[in-house]
Amino acid sequence: MMPIAPFWSILFFLMLLMLGFDSQFAMVETVVTAVVDEFPVFRGKKRKVAVVGFFCVVMFLLGLHQCSLVSTSLCNCSHTAIDFSRPSIASARNLEFL
Repeated sequence: MMPIAPFWSILFFLMLLMLGFDSQFAMVETVVTAVVDEFPVFRGKKRKVAVVGFFCVVMFLLGLHQCSLVSTSLCNCSHTAIDFSRPSIASARNLEFL
């Protein structure tokens, strides 16, 4: 057993948290740099901050449904519309409906 195990577990999970933050910063910076390079209108400190803010808000809103029950209901709808495990008349009706 490792000495002071809680200390090492805290360090491990802090490392995972920092790795996640670093990945997100790199992704945001990559997309924002590509947008600013493609559209020169967005060059300038204030406009770049606006692009970063817009991108972060859009990504937050797109990911928000993953943390709620909405994503569960959306995923279940696609799985229950057609039942391929038991071919029957009901499944054929579902295919005609789609």
